[in-house]
Amino acid sequence: MKESVRSLLQTAFSDAISQSVRDAKLRLRKDVAKWHAGRVFIVGWGKSSDVFIEDLLKSVPRRRLAGCAYLSLKKSKVSGKVWRFHATHPVITSQNINGSKRIVKMLSDSCKDDLVVIISSGGGSAMFEVLDSKVSLAKAQECIRSLLRKDVDIRIINYIRKACSLVKGGRLIPLIGSDNVLVYVVSDIVLPGGPSVAYRHVASGPTMGEGLSETQRREIRSSIRRSGALRFIPESVLLERADNCSPRRGQRVRHSLLCDNSAVQDHLAKSLEKKGFVVKKRKTAYMGESSKVAEMLMSEFRRELRKTRKRPLAYICGGESTVEVKRGGKGGRLQDLAARVIEPLSKIKTSHFFGFASDGQDFIPGVGGVYVNSRTYGWCRKELQKRILESNTYSLHKRLGSHLRPGKAVLNVSDILVFLEE
Repeated sequence: MKESVRSLLQTAFSDAISQSVRDAKLRLRKDVAKWHAGRVFIVGWGKSSDVFIEDLLKSVPRRRLAGCAYLSLKKSKVSGKVWRFHATHPVITSQNINGSKRIVKMLSDSCKDDLVVIISSGGGSAMFEVLDSKVSLAKAQECIRSLLRKDVDIRIINYIRKACSLVKGGRLIPLIGSDNVLVYVVSDIVLPGGPSVAYRHVASGPTMGEGLSETQRREIRSSIRRSGALRFIPESVLLERADNCSPRRGQRVRHSLLCDNSAVQDHLAKSLEKKGFVVKKRKTAYMGESSKVAEMLMSEFRRELRKTRKRPLAYICGGESTVEVKRGGKGGRLQDLAARVIEPLSKIKTSHFFGFASDGQDFIPGVGGVYVNSRTYGWCRKELQKRILESNTYSLHKRLGSHLRPGKAVLNVSDILVFLEE
């Protein structure tokens, strides 16, 4: 290859993210332009919503815009009818709650004939929140921090968030005055089950209820008891809260998947095929503990190498692994995963591994991903296992120079991995 593999893959990933964002923006503009009656209200939350809201505002006539309010990781800003509220992630703060209340007030002020456009993306579970009066902010913060430290299943954490909230689990819909609600979701969810799973889980599903069977409820309640959450949140909130989330008569709520991991994978695959790669994609998202994911994906990569004779070969996967960082450790899930594939990669000549964080950050600011190859093991064999056991993979990759910088465009649709053999 004339171009270095590292540079080629990083460019291809940045282009895939940019193209996915452009496609989603165009679709959103076209959809909203079809609605000609009534005023327009635009709201949103999550790591990626501001990208689409700020673009959509350019196409909505000012005379029709009744108001826009959204939560962002950027600084707060007010400009006419547009309010941007700074919010934090992954733990809620009073800042988040105050901004969320302003959004709910705006939605409740909408009239039946108005159009409400909601853009929801990953990160919204912490950013968009109005707590039940029985739950104090301090206890909610303490509970979520405890669950995150224990690496509790995100589905259980989100169920707890919904139980504590007045706006999650579909409870936002009855608070909206308008009968015309368009909900667009940028999904970072890796669970199987199609778009409806994303609608229920992204930002803890403010616009769609859980839809659980009684058996599922019993299983979740059992998991909640084991998680230790009852030390912080009253049992009457966590175990006895009922869903009340159906749209009222005449209210039309339409959900659409604006962008997800598979859309970025498709653009990445096309870009690599143009460069001469034979591209294979994993059919389902990966998830699970980092060491098990590394072992599973390396096994799949070796199997693809045996099946496919043509080279260069690229094996693309999407999803999220979990890693419990020990006290004093420093790193992210991609950095940990990359460290665990270093040794097995050394047994496959001219092989490479790329891990990209689509939101531009693998836990550590300024770290957008990781690159290692079949030669990396020779440079770190003495310290590799120690760094993994200490959960200190950041310092390992920093010394190796294997960190990737974030791209200019970011889109929170979970992580993307590429295994490659020349």
